[in-house]
Amino acid sequence: MIGKKLLVGLAHLDRDEIHRNVEKVIDETKPRKVGLEVPRDFNNGMSIYFFDKVENYCIQKGIKIFPLVEQTAYEELNSIFTAINLIEKRLDADKSKAKYLELKRDLDYHSNNSRTFPGTILTLISSIKSIEGAFDMVNNYSSEQIQERWTRDLRRYEQSMVDSIKRSKPDVSFMGRFHLHPVNTELCKRGLEGFNTLDLTQTNKVPFLSRRLF
Repeated sequence: MIGKKLLVGLAHLDRDEIHRNVEKVIDETKPRKVGLEVPRDFNNGMSIYFFDKVENYCIQKGIKIFPLVEQTAYEELNSIFTAINLIEKRLDADKSKAKYLELKRDLDYHSNNSRTFPGTILTLISSIKSIEGAFDMVNNYSSEQIQERWTRDLRRYEQSMVDSIKRSKPDVSFMGRFHLHPVNTELCKRGLEGFNTLDLTQTNKVPFLSRRLF
């Protein structure tokens, strides 16, 4: 790893684009340890759509991966995000219920299949918990209360990333771009200054990274 540790912001939109950008950063900085905005169970084989290719690339390079998010914080924030989308009609309630029932059927099948990889079950359980939490909020909380929970739990979510970075000290940490500034600010407050930041949504060019940042 060249120079200071690096925090990298990504847009959670295009999995292939994420992979290409992350690969360029990894090739340029040559980290020994990488932090990813994924929950703890990721280490137990849980699949995260945006980062599955990144995981494989790190494994090929012999790079150790450190999940940055506490498992419960990950599931609860997903629940709130889903609830907000349901309330604002960006998600269809009937389709979400159908998806929930499909996930339950999949979990029942895989739980009784000895050949199922444990990470598949963990992924299904996490997805089911997130949807159940969303339905509970939509049925029992006002929009204002859900927004308050979003603000509170988002801070908890980002705090879990800060705690993980402090504990595991990855050379490069990849996260959603909107977490970049709050996480860096909190690291500075805790006396962990000296991190460089790179928002990959603001530039399409990653080459010569070390010359620009280190």
